[in-house]
Amino acid sequence: MAASGEVMLSAEQSAALKGVLPNTGDSDTLMIAAGMSATREGVTFTCDSDYDCTVTVTNSLGTIVAMWESQTLGDGTASSMASGLEPPVDTFPLLNAGSTALIRVEVNPAPDATPARTAPNWMATELIGMDIGTVGVLNADMAGLRSVFDPNGAGFGTSPGDAAAAPGAVPTLTMGSTITGATDGIDPSVDMAPAPTGWGMKTLFRDWGDTAGSGDGGFETGAIVVKNLDEGTPHPFDDMLHDRYVNPTAQNMFDLTIAASGAAGTTSVDIDSTSDATNAALSRQLAAMVFDSTSLVPAQSQDLNVNPTETFTGTYFGAPGQFQCIGDATESCALARNDDGTVRVVDTDSATDGIQTTERWSFTPDDGAMITVPDQDWMAYGAWLTTPDDAGGTHRFGVFFNGMDPYTPGTNFTIADADGLHGSATYSGGATGVYVDGMDSGLFTARAMLTANFDVDGDGTADSGDYSISGRIHNFRGTNGVALGADTGDLPNPQGRGENDWVVLLNADAAGFSTSTDGAISARTTGGSADGVPWSGMWNGHFFGPAADADGDATAPSGVAGRFWANTGDPDGAGTMTVNDAVTSVVGAFGATKD
Repeated sequence: MAASGEVMLSAEQSAALKGVLPNTGDSDTLMIAAGMSATREGVTFTCDSDYDCTVTVTNSLGTIVAMWESQTLGDGTASSMASGLEPPVDTFPLLNAGSTALIRVEVNPAPDATPARTAPNWMATELIGMDIGTVGVLNADMAGLRSVFDPNGAGFGTSPGDAAAAPGAVPTLTMGSTITGATDGIDPSVDMAPAPTGWGMKTLFRDWGDTAGSGDGGFETGAIVVKNLDEGTPHPFDDMLHDRYVNPTAQNMFDLTIAASGAAGTTSVDIDSTSDATNAALSRQLAAMVFDSTSLVPAQSQDLNVNPTETFTGTYFGAPGQFQCIGDATESCALARNDDGTVRVVDTDSATDGIQTTERWSFTPDDGAMITVPDQDWMAYGAWLTTPDDAGGTHRFGVFFNGMDPYTPGTNFTIADADGLHGSATYSGGATGVYVDGMDSGLFTARAMLTANFDVDGDGTADSGDYSISGRIHNFRGTNGVALGADTGDLPNPQGRGENDWVVLLNADAAGFSTSTDGAISARTTGGSADGVPWSGMWNGHFFGPAADADGDATAPSGVAGRFWANTGDPDGAGTMTVNDAVTSVVGAFGATKD
């Protein structure tokens, strides 16, 4: 005889199935052999019967209902049960998805707007945890972000402006809040999609609380930072070290010269040589001077006045050697003891730029001294979202991309240069950002694929498609690992049902980038569709990596990164987005390396 019944589902199982059956009437049927199981979105249905089972899962007025059918001989029961689901664990469980309508307008800039770091969209975000140079070592423990995360805190100091294609260009922040891996790092859930191959992902979370005392309960910020930073490379502290760095400030820090004292044959670093209108570079150098306690006067409890030519042993950026005061003969160098007994260099110059003029130091590395050169060809991208405990509170969000070595090709990027860049290059990586889908919202991760065409046939003539770049962002997933979009399967956006149908196409520009000499990719349009509805939007970016190989020949950029936004339109035709426009929107950043 026939047997049937309802499969009891937990709230987590229903939520997972609703992600692929979002609309009333959506239905899915599973045919399960006797004693076997079938899994849909992590929900395992087991046919506990001597006969085959049919399980039908339906969205009935927003409620997921699962019914089973089978047969029995009459002396037993047949059933199908749901089991085996580990509920998705959202990495950022406190983000307030219920207030999605209030951030929809912020996620949707005007249709002709370019991705700009301007409030409220594209909040300026600075990657922190740097060391050598303007952009240098990304400290794995302290690395994080600085921006206007906390709505109760201070905001921008100056107008952000459009940092469209300029990696690392950020406006001045007044008391900008920070989140770092050292204090705010959290472990992503086991369900969260992993970083792309060759990349590492750091997730950050901060509960700001009610810092304004307004009784609103406070705010939380969730952030995702993705980077492809490699380990540093050991290198002798010699006259070749300068060339291992791509940042000019860092190069000067390791430019070996004859000491100012005139000591013949003394190859040293002049620790004042990098100083210019600011003391940022000098501060890094002075902070890197670590003195050996045995080279100091043990009984000295006050600040130390050091005469010119006096020497001390120690380390400079970790390399052993000797420091020498090379100030003017009438002046002395200054040291001061820290509370812990260690010694620091004191800058006593009275100039407004804070730079020493007469009290300088040199460093002479020991024979065979080594230094670790940090990765000089890395990129990073990320996004953050601040959401209030109170659904009516202020939201903020931002995306960013950056890299160590922005590609600066010069003339070898143009078709007219016979020795220029030819052929094509493909790039793969990932993306992250903020999404809004109906009444759902949050942070997403995705995959990125791009193709850059240079002078494809190498004939030095501009043919159709030459010197252009295009690509796609696909496989969008929330921070609980669940695919975003109506459908799931095995392939990204095939015909019919497939793994989420959100695909943002990064369209090429008809003008290409043949006239670009700075590696920038100017603003261009996005396309593609979300669940069959066309996207519209913009994207831009920048190439990264060395422009020439060791022989000086032109080489394709090693990576590309940028920002994008896309939405599915303006349903009410009002011309501007409102809290009632139930559109699908994404705003994000991406990074991809050469395959």
